[in-house]
Amino acid sequence: MPVNNLNASVGNIEMVQPMQQVHDCGMRILNLEANNLVGQFHPAWGALKDLLVFNYGNCWISGSIPNSMRSMRNLTQINLSNNWLNGTLPDWLDEFQQLRILNLGSQFGDNEGSESVGLTGTVPRQLSELRELRELNLESNALTGELPAMLCHGDDSNLLVLNLRGNQLSGNATSVESCGNLVTLDVSHNDFEGPMPASEQWDELASYRTSHNRLSGTFPAKLATSARILEHLDVSSNLLTGRLPNQVTILSGLKTLLMSGNRFTGTLTEDVFFLPALMVFDVSNNSFVGTIHEAIGGIIKPYTVTTNASCSDPGRCKTPKRFGDEVAGQHVCSEQEQLPCFLKFSDYLLPREDASNMRCKYIVRLPRDKALEACAGSPDADPTDLGDYAPLLADIRPDAYEQSWYVDPSYFQYQQCECLMAKRTKGPPRCTKAGDKVTVSVVVTDVKDFSELTRKCPELMNKAMGGHNNILRKACHTHAGYVMDQEGDSWSVAFHSAEDAVGFSLQFGRSGSSQQQQLRAASEHVPMQVLRLALRVGIATGTLPYGVDVASCAVKDRAKDMVCDVANAGQILMDEPTFLLVKDSLSALGTVNEGGYDDAMLQQLMQSQAIGKLQQQVACGGVCARRQHSSQSFSSDVLAQDHQDYDNDAIVVHMGCFEVPAPNADDSSGGHGTTNSLLAAMQPSADSQIELVVPRAAAAAAARSSAKQGGKHAQPQAKQQLHLYSVAAPGMRQRASSTEQLSRILSWSDAVNMRPGWVQVQKGFWEAPGAREMDLSPSTGVYQAGHAPLPDVTIVFAVVAGAAGFTFKRSRSDTRYVNKVIRRCMLQQLAVLPGGDGYLCRCQEADLKYMVAFENPHKAVQWCLAVQEALMYAHWPASVLSHPGFEQVLDPASGLPLFRGPRLRMGLAEGQPNSVVPDHNGRANYWGSCVNRAARYMDAAAHGGQVVTDTELLHKVVAVWAAQDKDDSANNTADSNGSLPNASRAAATLTDLPEAGLTITSPDGVAAAQCEAVTAMHLGTFTFKGSGEFAMVHVLHASLSRRVFPSEPPKGKGQRLVAGLGRVEGLQEVSLQIPQSLLEARRAFMMSV
Repeated sequence: MPVNNLNASVGNIEMVQPMQQVHDCGMRILNLEANNLVGQFHPAWGALKDLLVFNYGNCWISGSIPNSMRSMRNLTQINLSNNWLNGTLPDWLDEFQQLRILNLGSQFGDNEGSESVGLTGTVPRQLSELRELRELNLESNALTGELPAMLCHGDDSNLLVLNLRGNQLSGNATSVESCGNLVTLDVSHNDFEGPMPASEQWDELASYRTSHNRLSGTFPAKLATSARILEHLDVSSNLLTGRLPNQVTILSGLKTLLMSGNRFTGTLTEDVFFLPALMVFDVSNNSFVGTIHEAIGGIIKPYTVTTNASCSDPGRCKTPKRFGDEVAGQHVCSEQEQLPCFLKFSDYLLPREDASNMRCKYIVRLPRDKALEACAGSPDADPTDLGDYAPLLADIRPDAYEQSWYVDPSYFQYQQCECLMAKRTKGPPRCTKAGDKVTVSVVVTDVKDFSELTRKCPELMNKAMGGHNNILRKACHTHAGYVMDQEGDSWSVAFHSAEDAVGFSLQFGRSGSSQQQQLRAASEHVPMQVLRLALRVGIATGTLPYGVDVASCAVKDRAKDMVCDVANAGQILMDEPTFLLVKDSLSALGTVNEGGYDDAMLQQLMQSQAIGKLQQQVACGGVCARRQHSSQSFSSDVLAQDHQDYDNDAIVVHMGCFEVPAPNADDSSGGHGTTNSLLAAMQPSADSQIELVVPRAAAAAAARSSAKQGGKHAQPQAKQQLHLYSVAAPGMRQRASSTEQLSRILSWSDAVNMRPGWVQVQKGFWEAPGAREMDLSPSTGVYQAGHAPLPDVTIVFAVVAGAAGFTFKRSRSDTRYVNKVIRRCMLQQLAVLPGGDGYLCRCQEADLKYMVAFENPHKAVQWCLAVQEALMYAHWPASVLSHPGFEQVLDPASGLPLFRGPRLRMGLAEGQPNSVVPDHNGRANYWGSCVNRAARYMDAAAHGGQVVTDTELLHKVVAVWAAQDKDDSANNTADSNGSLPNASRAAATLTDLPEAGLTITSPDGVAAAQCEAVTAMHLGTFTFKGSGEFAMVHVLHASLSRRVFPSEPPKGKGQRLVAGLGRVEGLQEVSLQIPQSLLEARRAFMMSV
């Protein structure tokens, strides 16, 4: 009955009696391991004399080993490990002549009158009389004294496992040599002295551990010559001296060799490095000399060569002394000499575990082909080359941590390390060379309602601001910031890196909760019950030219005027250059707490991230190659890895894109520092730079407003786009447990406070359908029971038909141009869509794929139809129109195009998503079955130029349109003066083009030049991977009803079961309003023809 959650007391006779009855019926094995058994053994247990196995390990049993057990002499196994026993080992154990296993390890019982925990006393000499004993485990107790002189009987001993680890045993350990058949020996973490135990009889020994003692002398050669199958050898933290004998190199099965913390001398031969099974090799903190031999390229796992360096002296970051080099003491390693040729430094900086405040780059293996190329040559010509060892290089395996290596930074002279102390000694960021520019990040903070709070509670605010300033000073020191200004409640701090700036902001943001508690206690005797300091923070990054003081640069003005001043209380806003510099450091920033970075957590996260990235590169090598010649859907596994880590990472959301007045020419010149040049140098991805041409009506209104303010000769003010992002610690995502917490969370998601003259041209994350209803608590990446359900959304997926061939054959500039035009067209149609519905989630330039989310399905279909037609009237150069499948095809009846330029395959589906979370660009990304269905519809049912959905959604959409038409018919009647409805007043737009054949009659019989009928065609019944069967249709404007598509569906993740039957019958007649810009585009095209 092991691991059965049994609750009882072994001291209760009512538990013993049933066991006695079963024993009398023939029970010989009693196994109650890992149950909730407590108390001290009742004497009645001794009546179970015929038991062979007595297993009460891993329980809560206390007291000493009972004398009543002496009568159970038939036992072959005793396991009382991991309990709370105390006292000494009994002297009658030699009476158990059949005993094979004795496990009394890991006891935690207190001993009265002593601080010792567990079993005490000495190891009884009578144990040597147990001739059948195979395993003796007394680890993690408080045993003292010396071992018996004759622990075993030499060749006659059957003892295979001897574990005395973690006691207080002393004296000489050589008495274990009498156990001639050992397989495992562990006497580590004791106080043994004298030479290392070694026996010529240990030809079956596989594990030898004697670390953390005071063993002295040299390494015994006979240990290596006898234990030929040894796999684990740990002699670290002793007083061993001399050279490592060459006999160690014959241990071909050795996997772990740990020798750190001794006094070994000499060099390590290449044969030691080339042990074929070796995975972990630690020879740190010795007096070995020399370099890491290139022969280790044939071994997969890293070598560990550690020293306890400190970064209190920034000069230690680049010591002039080459580690282990006796000849060239002042030699500085070149880049090629810093590592063996088959290793490289990754881009990840990992913190040291020695509290040195130092970070060093992670070391990884090169893939075998690249390693062979890097190591080609002769070691005689270059000691970093492999020569004859090159063919022995092992390849990287993607199933474990074989890619990771650890070499102490002292070996490469700390040249790939970063010291925070060194940053502090630099002083403020500055450019020291004419013609150069350095990157600077500036943080500006202020306290909401500072003046009002000071007026109401002057004494309390004085105390509060004292605590507030202390928190900021601590965070500033931790992240090597330079305070430029401190005036009242406002701080301006400059940093050498964007990551330091964001880390600083998160640290004092984390400290705010504890400060608020102190203020609440201090305010008990004043009218205001709670005083909460709510900060808003702005971060901007840009370039600092030569000769410009950071305190007067344009980056500081940008951080205040365009970022901090528009933030809400509790928000940390940053501009796009800052975001682009920290978007890959969210794991590190997620470990920031009140004291700065949590180095232990950071090291674990960053190491896992580096390994995961390398494993993905190995595993995805073939997939990435195939993606160059094939079309992958949005729901493919390759694309499913770009969302943020919601358990550990800092969270970043895109707050929107804004068209703002550009700074004056003087401010944007090289003399004051700029952001534009830095942003251009970063070359952000397409989906982080979505542009929007302001609709003509809005532009005209803006021009009229500008003229009105500036007079008759006012010049239009230059505009620029400003992307803003909000960053928060992982704790911000936790569910609110108080009104105060809820207030902080809501303020974090508040819209940006736009300044006069600003125009929002792209929605932010929180404006995406369902985003505000999504719980972003850690570990809740999907909807869970008890959480409020997300609302239904309609997802649209679109891809250019033949995109793979176009991107493969055409230049990157052509692909970038096509993506830019499509993106602009989509956003323009969203801008004029009635009701302001629609959110562009993602643009994937490399594959020309797009994802859009809507609250209402009828708006989604209306937008799709508008995009299909508007895209044809875009300016397409000849290089695009000449591509196969992008040619112009005209309607012979109207002369308008049926196809022109890239043809979009569009699929849309409605449903409740499982989650909506920010992706790697802070944009809303949706997950769930409706998302998969939309992707499948596009992939397996839509040809270029088709808008595809299922019939159920079509009927729902048409019902909404019909209701809208009915309402419009009631409103669009002639008024008392006989005036015509709005639709009729626009009839002149198309009546001038009678050959177009586009005069459409609305249901009430009134000409409606701004409306157009919608038709739907059956595609058939489809089955989609992971989604089931659906009757599919494609929807289009009547003006495009002459489009011709292939009869067979495209090849994708689905299959057509039954072919379609033509036009969908039984639908109500509906018409949609056509945007004015689209009508003008039609007219312009006809005039050009």
